This record gives sequence, structure tokens and C-alpha cells, in this order.
Amino acid sequence: MSPAVASLVRPLVTRPARAARPFPAAAPLAPEAALPVLDLQRAPWPGADVTSGGVTLHVRRTPGPDDVPAVYVHGLSGSATNWTDLAALLSTRTAGMAVDLPGFGMSRPLGSRDYSPAAHADALLCFLAGFGRPVHLLGNSFGGGVALVVAARGPSSCAR
Repeated sequence: MSPAVASLVRPLVTRPARAARPFPAAAPLAPEAALPVLDLQRAPWPGADVTSGGVTLHVRRTPGPDDVPAVYVHGLSGSATNWTDLAALLSTRTAGMAVDLPGFGMSRPLGSRDYSPAAHADALLCFLAGFGRPVHLLGNSFGGGVALVVAARGPSSCAR
């Protein structure tokens, strides 16, 4: 290598190896003793079409304390049944509604046939606004993105 080229090349800087740090133990969301035993043979919660705020969605409801209900939003290619097990476990703490987004599960598609996250967020925001009360909004994957847009556009619909 010529001296001119060598002057342009940075020497590699090596750092001493750091000792591996173990990840801290995750804190449980709730004491295991406080949660009911998960029944793996239980069928999904029954569902029905619910119209609210001018939007009709297929909803699976779980019983529970009704002060601030949870609304569960599934991911892409999913449905409300994706939330059956978690909703059952959380039913000791809150009532729940797992929704089938428009065009998924048993909900009919939007008239616009728009499957964008924004269109789904608009539909869910209208649906939730029809109830006129805040909810705990939980989403997974695509449903998490929809839930974030709903929370950003209509923060009064989400519990704090």
C-alpha cells in the first residue's frame, strides 16, 4: 500500500471485551397466583356483530369488572380468537371485547375496501367513540399499529 493510501485508511480501533451482562429478570405483570388456571380445552368466547359509532364489527366479549373494559385488536390475518386465552386470564381484572377488524374474522370489509392501517384505525375509532367511554386498548402486530393510531387520533377514548 502506498504511503498516500495508508494515510487515508484509519487503523482499526479495538476495544477490550466487555463482560457479558445478564438481562434482568422480567417483572411479572401479575402474581401468578392471582391469575386463573388456563383451560386449554375451552372454546373461544362466543361472538356477535355489534354496531357502534356507525361501524359494525364482530366482537367476542369476556366477562369481568366493567369499570374500564379492555379492547383487544388482532394482527394481520388474525381475528378476535387470537385473544381468547389472554382475555380469559385477564377477565378477573377487566371485562373485554376482542374485535375482528373490518374484512377479518367474521367482520365484513369496509365499503371502501381500504385495508390500510389508517382505514382500520378510522373504523375502530368510530366504533369506540360510539361507546362514549375510555377503554384499555391492546393490539398485536398490525393491530398494535392500528391501536397506536387510534390512541394518537382519539386519546380521550383510551384510559390513562
